[in-house]
Amino acid sequence: MQNRGITLVELLIALAVMAVAFGALVFSQVVNYQATARAGVVSQVKDTATQILENKVGEVLANFTLYYNGCRTGNESGNGFVCSGTGFTIKSGITEGLQGEGQVLILASATSQGITINLATKVSCYDGFASRTAAIRSDNLEPCPPVN
Repeated sequence: MQNRGITLVELLIALAVMAVAFGALVFSQVVNYQATARAGVVSQVKDTATQILENKVGEVLANFTLYYNGCRTGNESGNGFVCSGTGFTIKSGITEGLQGEGQVLILASATSQGITINLATKVSCYDGFASRTAAIRSDNLEPCPPVN
């Protein structure tokens, strides 16, 4: 019986198979890293847009009639009272709402590394008051704007 070892061709084939497997593993890890990094950026951008939106909702609720009838902050432009500033736009919807009492549309936007997140919500004066009657009977609360 003759003792045969590994030939050079067999060794090269084994190395080539291992190189292909290693390359596939490295490629999948790079793609996974890129997806994780992008998800992190999206999360940060969404957090920023949410923070802007929540701050503006608080401002609008605290001063609803001022935002409903005009522009309290930012730059006022166009008909229908459109306020805009860094990362936000506020639009008065005078004829909107369940009974025409009006709503204020708040748009927030944040951008980073080519990713833009836009969020929006509508605020009615009833979000800040328990009821229209309670707001009218109290001396320190402003009632909802009159129904058209």
